[in-house]
Amino acid sequence: MNNKRFKIILGIATTVIAVVAIMFGFASAFGDFRSYPASRGTMFQVMFGHQGYENVPALIVSFVFLIVAAVFALISSFLPGKLGLIGFGLTALLLIAGGVIIFFTPNLFVSANAEIISAESLKENPITAGLGVYGMGIISIVGGVAAAYCARLSIK
Repeated sequence: MNNKRFKIILGIATTVIAVVAIMFGFASAFGDFRSYPASRGTMFQVMFGHQGYENVPALIVSFVFLIVAAVFALISSFLPGKLGLIGFGLTALLLIAGGVIIFFTPNLFVSANAEIISAESLKENPITAGLGVYGMGIISIVGGVAAAYCARLSIK
């Protein structure tokens, strides 16, 4: 298989990986927490606010990063040479940055809801990351690595 065809296939696979990372937003954001149990807190509910809790702007930014990266990956798959390099470079940057931000979900949630969540309740029952955090974070970083490899293929 030549590099051009492989780049197209890997670029489409990167798009699918980014979409799978976005779909992990339906998984639980936290482990058990007394006032915010895992059964009621998906990543999307944490991002956009739910049941009296505030939205988390940094997570909304990371969600936008993942959406834009999925679109860039699909478009960059069909761009030649330097344009593909730039597109896949931006895709890799967006996916990795979005994944890193997502790993800070428990801390960002607590800081956005400082008036609601007391320090005493955090000492008794700390907020732990759930499947949504790990799924979105790890898969988006894997997609970023795949996009970086596509950028390398665009150089040749």
